[in-house]
Amino acid sequence: QYWNGRRFLEHAARIADANADSPHFASMHAFALELCEQPDEALRLASAAIEREAHNPWGHHAIAHAYSRRAEPQRGATAMREFSGTWEDAGVAVRSHNFWHLGVLQIDQLQLESALALLNAEIFATDREVAGIQLDAISLLWRIEIAGREISDDTWADVTRATLALAGDFPMPYAAAHHAFLFARTGEKAALDATLESARTQAATSPPGRRTVWARGGLDLVEGCAAYGRGDVAGAVASLAPHIERVAASGGSDAQVDLFHQAHFQALTRAGEKARAQDWLEHRTRERAPTPLEELWAGLLG
Repeated sequence: QYWNGRRFLEHAARIADANADSPHFASMHAFALELCEQPDEALRLASAAIEREAHNPWGHHAIAHAYSRRAEPQRGATAMREFSGTWEDAGVAVRSHNFWHLGVLQIDQLQLESALALLNAEIFATDREVAGIQLDAISLLWRIEIAGREISDDTWADVTRATLALAGDFPMPYAAAHHAFLFARTGEKAALDATLESARTQAATSPPGRRTVWARGGLDLVEGCAAYGRGDVAGAVASLAPHIERVAASGGSDAQVDLFHQAHFQALTRAGEKARAQDWLEHRTRERAPTPLEELWAGLLG
């Protein structure tokens, strides 16, 4: 998604005229614009699509992305709460994922209890066998911990039980990294070993294009997330740092892979490399006001 955002946008633009009567197509076009760092245009196009069709979960999805990109979590969360009443008839994956976006926007405002409640009530309440829903649950819990609120072992165990069946079964480094962190965090050694073995096998035997993704940072991402889950912050930094700028090549959207940037920042901070962490945070907020979460991080760096 994010790594090939330009290709996505060029394709959408090429067929936009032929799909001018479809608000759902316009919503996906808006998403492509946001992935290419055009959040204002994405908001305009998605908002127009929603005016034409209110029951438009992918339009709402594009809105969430745009507000996250603009670091306006309060406005984004307000919009997503208003839209959420139309998601009951949406597919389970996009419904859950849109609630995940609302949770991320709440975390950015340090509304951690609200985000955790949303996880239990909406994101991970049903359809726990769906891989994307599992990844969203892992991601949201991890983000809440990065924001400073420890998650109970029982909550982690609940997500782990649902995910164990897919240990070693994933299509790309993005998913494998979530599994590696989860199984390391919860002490599921056999599942972690299966995850790492599968990742290394795919890195060695996948078709050339996919093998390149694994070789150029994908495998290091998985191993870095495993180290982070074990509490080995130095190991996490060593694996993540060389490739963090191209982490999007491993899969996922900009909002999704931001988790790995946050984990890298947290590992730097805990490893005592505060100057590097400070540089990252200043670069992240250089052209805008920080979110409450980023203000918290700045305070911790002292």
